Amino acid sequence: MASTIAPKAEYQLKTTDAAESQLAMLQRLQLSPEAHRELQSYSHKQGVLFISTPFDNESVDLLDELGVPAFKIGSGDITNQPLLEYVARKGKPIILSTGMCYLSEVEEAVSVIRSAGNDQLILLHCVSNYPANPADVNLRVMDTMAAAFHVPVGYSDHTLGIEVALAAVAMGGLKFRAVLRYTRLPYASALWAWGPPRDTMRSETWATGSATFEVANFHHGGDGQGQCRGGQR
Repeated sequence: MASTIAPKAEYQLKTTDAAESQLAMLQRLQLSPEAHRELQSYSHKQGVLFISTPFDNESVDLLDELGVPAFKIGSGDITNQPLLEYVARKGKPIILSTGMCYLSEVEEAVSVIRSAGNDQLILLHCVSNYPANPADVNLRVMDTMAAAFHVPVGYSDHTLGIEVALAAVAMGGLKFRAVLRYTRLPYASALWAWGPPRDTMRSETWATGSATFEVANFHHGGDGQGQCRGGQR
């Protein structure tokens, strides 16, 4: 929801016309159902899993019709309990970002989703700055949420580099989101208003590094109690 008089965030002003209202920007950047289908088709051809973030019930229904395997809910809707319940009743996994949230707000959101009969939940630790300063990230929040809610926890990365994301993988984070920009993709310009992008080469390095950390952490169960193997002797 946006007001006609709501100002743009500082990071939005860096990449869009300052004379344009935030509402006008959102209307300009919103994607039609046809665009969603085109992007889904393109993603499938590239071997990429297609999911999207709905902000209203109509969008939830569209994504459900498209057969998305999961729903991603943005930090701004973690207190939007009617939306959380509506999404949860679709019976699909939910990836929930927690930027700007008190732990009590995360607790209420988890309760709403579980009360709707959905236990398929992943929480993402998130710092809602664009870009986020690594000194503000506090990755140990992932441990706090995992202990409090007994669900898989990952990290939604808004930092400029790849180091913080790799550190999150090394700490055991399971799911990740990063802001990317691929100018050759259809509708790529719709991403430009949302903070610092990663270029293609850096994204490939990030993905390769994350996969390596995951193998090192979890290939043999990740419990730290494994028997000696090969070079461990």
